[in-house]
Amino acid sequence: AQGRSPIRQQLSQPLWLLLGIVAGVLLISCANVASLLIARASARQKEIAVRLALGASRGRIVGQLLVESVLLAAAGGTLGLAIAWWTTKFLLGFLPTSDTPHVITGAIDYRVLAFNFLLSLATGLLFGLVPALRSTKPSLAPTLKDQVGAVVGGGVRFRKALVIAQVTISILLLISAGLFIRTFVTLTHQNFGFDPDRLLILDVDVQRTGVLRDERPALYA
Repeated sequence: AQGRSPIRQQLSQPLWLLLGIVAGVLLISCANVASLLIARASARQKEIAVRLALGASRGRIVGQLLVESVLLAAAGGTLGLAIAWWTTKFLLGFLPTSDTPHVITGAIDYRVLAFNFLLSLATGLLFGLVPALRSTKPSLAPTLKDQVGAVVGGGVRFRKALVIAQVTISILLLISAGLFIRTFVTLTHQNFGFDPDRLLILDVDVQRTGVLRDERPALYA
């Protein structure tokens, strides 16, 4: 409230770690959506082959598929903002109340909106590009004849690689979550050697008391 607080230093490292965990969850979701987009593109191969046969350029079809991917990412980003606003308000409700207002706020400002917009745009383009490129390389003749072997080459292998990546990241996140839970349980059962109930912790800033520098060590004796 007075413009000086150690909260940023105290929470900086945990928040960076939390950001890494969120990035892992985002990668899992994007890999899952990319796999679904490849499967959807495989189901639309005949439609795409007809367009290519009628003279549509590959770039225009890729652009259309990318627009669909970006719209899907934008919808996910908007839903994520709504969930983030609600969960942040919910979690901040567990902080102890006092006469001093909290310096931690769950308000969504322009920086959060800009970050969410750029992240949604980047994930939509990045994870929609490969499915779009693969879906615009069909074998025209076999695809138009409804032959089963006209599935995009390498699509199955790419989807298997995405599944392997999802499982790997999920296992890492589960291990990390287990370690966090174990640490939390250990801290909640920590023996301090005294009863912490009904105790009050005070923090005195000796620089504001007018005590001389040479006399300050005596305050902590």
